[in-house]
Amino acid sequence: KLTGTYVALLDRYGDLAAAISAMDAMEELTAQRIGARAAVLVRARMVVADCNLEPAALTRLAELCAGAKVPLAIDAVSTPKAERLRPLLKHKLPVHLLALNRDEAAVLVGSRVQADPDLKRAAGILHRMNVTHLLIGLSGRGTYASSADAAGTLVHPFPAMLNDVTGGGDAALAGALCGLLDQQPLAVAARWGQAAAALTVSVPETVSPSLSPAMLQAMLKKRQKDRAA
Repeated sequence: KLTGTYVALLDRYGDLAAAISAMDAMEELTAQRIGARAAVLVRARMVVADCNLEPAALTRLAELCAGAKVPLAIDAVSTPKAERLRPLLKHKLPVHLLALNRDEAAVLVGSRVQADPDLKRAAGILHRMNVTHLLIGLSGRGTYASSADAAGTLVHPFPAMLNDVTGGGDAALAGALCGLLDQQPLAVAARWGQAAAALTVSVPETVSPSLSPAMLQAMLKKRQKDRAA
């Protein structure tokens, strides 16, 4: 069976030098196949997807989640694939969490997103399109976290010794989702994400063997204690 494939080339410092992905297998995950599994999806605590899904499949998934009031989280993936969110946003299908970077946000709001005022303006536009929570990745600055009912805030990166950047962004999203499922406010959940990212990039594995909710909470408590000392 086919699966998506991602190959990354790193430099001697663990930074990404080049990468290539082949996600054609995602075309097999059609709107019809998603609809056929509706009974499972609507019982989930949260559904997580990304924009490797074809537009029709992504829209169908959003419709199912909206009908069952199941929170839907989406990762924009890339600037071209972020365009696949337009039907959802146009029809204001609810998105519980949208994770993207500044370039992907710029595509969706129609103007550049660079300075801090741009982040606030872009977040406001996306919240009006029924996006409840928003995480805009800022590379080395961390992430901008904004909720429809709370002011946006900059969540700084968690200190880490870089070994391999592969998986850092995915870990940041996974940690934030874990925090949201634990009923944490978005800003706190985003800190979980930054801790998860730091743990991931500090080891040679793509997924840290020690990654767990308990580990993230321990890291954050230690960080808080170190700051207070």
